[in-house]
Amino acid sequence: MDTHPEIATAITNKDLQAITGFYNEDDPGGALCWRPVMSVYEIKQQIVWTEYLATSVTEKQTFELIISNGEIQSSDPNIRAGIADIFAGPQLAQTRANLLNAAQRIMNRLELLFADTAESPATLVVEGPLSASDALWALDNC
Repeated sequence: MDTHPEIATAITNKDLQAITGFYNEDDPGGALCWRPVMSVYEIKQQIVWTEYLATSVTEKQTFELIISNGEIQSSDPNIRAGIADIFAGPQLAQTRANLLNAAQRIMNRLELLFADTAESPATLVVEGPLSASDALWALDNC
């Protein structure tokens, strides 16, 4: 486990509440990651409809294909590239920016510890909160 000064005593004392609390807090530096999943409802909230109406039939069909499962895997670079391509050009810039910004969120400290931060936003390797049982396992095995 990380030996960050704020958590070192809790690790030494095996204070699971303090450990999980620390790692489940949002990263104080505001490090961003790609959200693994976005619902179609969340996606539709980001669309500037006058811009959507300006897209071609092919772009509309491609967008419908992307959202046809009821959600998108926004952490998938191919999906993000498709959105960027569909909403390319200055006349579609607001929708593109809205969608790509909504596909990001601040990581918690645990996610940041394991994230692929070669790019920003990062791609998650571990997602979600640290459980007490996982913290105990890490203390006993690392």
